[in-house]
Amino acid sequence: MSSADFIVSSYDFHIMDIRRWITIGIVTQYSIKNTFVALSLCIPIFGAIFFGKFGFQKQKPMIITIKRAY
Repeated sequence: MSSADFIVSSYDFHIMDIRRWITIGIVTQYSIKNTFVALSLCIPIFGAIFFGKFGFQKQKPMIITIKRAY
């Protein structure tokens, strides 16, 4: 096995590995995004219940940053 063959085989392996990690990353990102969307809907509701108007206003900036991130 020459060094050129080794480079090609390791290169193929890295491509497969990168593809697999990209797939995992996309799936993870979607699940995290859905979790954040659920939290961003729940937090102001719970904040309004527990802290009144002040709690709702306090939580709002975080929701804006989450929406901007995606």
